[in-house]
Amino acid sequence: IMKWCEDNKVDYIFGLSKNQRLLKILGKELHHAQLAFETTHAASRVSKARPIVPEPEIIEMARLTRKMLSDAIDAFLRGDAAAGREICVRDDQVDALNRSVFRILLTHMMEDPHTIGAGMELFLVSRNLERVADLATNIGEDVVFLVEGKSIKHHAGDRGDAPT
Repeated sequence: IMKWCEDNKVDYIFGLSKNQRLLKILGKELHHAQLAFETTHAASRVSKARPIVPEPEIIEMARLTRKMLSDAIDAFLRGDAAAGREICVRDDQVDALNRSVFRILLTHMMEDPHTIGAGMELFLVSRNLERVADLATNIGEDVVFLVEGKSIKHHAGDRGDAPT
C-alpha cells in the first residue's frame, strides 16, 4: 500500500499502515478507491463509518451563519452601525447551537462507536460554521468602529446599545 501511495503521490491514508486486519476488512473498498484514483487521479475516501443524519441544529447554524455573513457585508457597504451591532447579538445563537451540536454528537458517539468518524466530521462542520459566524461578528464590530469610532470588541454590553 505504501509503495502504491508513494508512486501515486497519495500523502495520507488513515488507519491502514501495516494493519493486516484493516486491510482485510477494507480490501474491496481500497481496490475500488485505487481504480477510481487511476481513472480520475483524485483521492478517494474509504470509510465504513455509519453515517449520521445532520442534526437540525447544524442546518439552523448554517442558515443563521449565512445570513449573518450576508448582513455583515451589507452593513459594511451601507456603513450601518446599528446593523453591525445586531449581527454581534446574533452570534450568541450560533454559539449556543454549536454547544448543543457538540452534546448531541457526543451522545451519538458514546451510544454507538461506529458513528465516531461521521460524528467528528459533523462536529468539524459545526465548529467551522461557528468560526464563520465569529468572523461575521468581527465585521459587524468593525463597521461600528468605522462609523462611530467606538470599539465594541469584547464589550457585550455595548453591542446592543444604540449610540448616544
